Amino acid sequence: MKHKTAITIAGIIVAFIGYGVFQLHSYAVNELPWGIVHPMRPDSVAMATWIAQAEAALPESRFDSTFVLRTDDSTILEIRLLRPIESEPVGRVIVVHGIASQKEGGLGAAAWSLEQGFEVVMFDQRGHGRSSGSTCSYGYRESMDLLTIMRSLKPLPENRPVILWGNSMGAVTAILAADLDGRSDHRIVDLVIEESGYSDVWSLTDDLVKSKTGYRIPFVGTWALDRSCEILGIEPDSIAPMNVVHQLKCHLLVLHGSMDERVPLAHGERIAQAMSPSPYQREFVVFPNAGHVGLRDSDPQRYDAAIQRAFGWVHTK
Repeated sequence: MKHKTAITIAGIIVAFIGYGVFQLHSYAVNELPWGIVHPMRPDSVAMATWIAQAEAALPESRFDSTFVLRTDDSTILEIRLLRPIESEPVGRVIVVHGIASQKEGGLGAAAWSLEQGFEVVMFDQRGHGRSSGSTCSYGYRESMDLLTIMRSLKPLPENRPVILWGNSMGAVTAILAADLDGRSDHRIVDLVIEESGYSDVWSLTDDLVKSKTGYRIPFVGTWALDRSCEILGIEPDSIAPMNVVHQLKCHLLVLHGSMDERVPLAHGERIAQAMSPSPYQREFVVFPNAGHVGLRDSDPQRYDAAIQRAFGWVHTK
């Protein structure tokens, strides 16, 4: 009798575990990929309020225009160009926003760059803002969009630097685009400023699963990422900035908050560890007590000093 009871209990436990695994697999391949591939767009009312406040920081005297660009897969990207009126721009800064945001999310960087005499380009990434599309590839296809934008803009006079300044997914987009640009005979990018970016989508997905469930559950992140990449038609290894930073042919500044819960500090550390000795400047700056956004708010003096140093690297090409 005891033997039969033990077998029955064991069978129930196995069935329970099997059902749990089935539910996890279903969640990982059906529900989770949908949220990964289709980013939420920000609340229009809240964003409008934030934009109005950020716009106020821009210089009143400026050239300001908006236009669209069609990519090779017919995605329409909305682009905004800002430039000083009083003088020719000393260079170009392209600001790249993160997931579930839009181009105006970079108005703080834009205002600072305009004050330094730079022309500023901002754009809505595909599936965001006023650009078309409904899916997000976390920097893979977006980096090609950015490269297309860079090559479509009017070339600057010689010795005027081009800077990519990205946050979160925008930081990954910037690094991957700089890598593509570095393979060209006619390189454009001189500096990448990477804020709060992820090192690779494998780790990012594991972090996402933990944030959703409270646990790091083996295989769930792999299942979700495999299904997401299958939907997008891409390979996960193609979205791994830590695998390309060693070969970037431009300067690189990496900034990360120690309290970042969305993209933990370990991502920034992996990117920093992957930086190899280079003729180009490399720097990694950690902001204690800063989260995923608001690095400058946590320590304005430290932040401004890091940005000033990086801009100084390309002041004279």
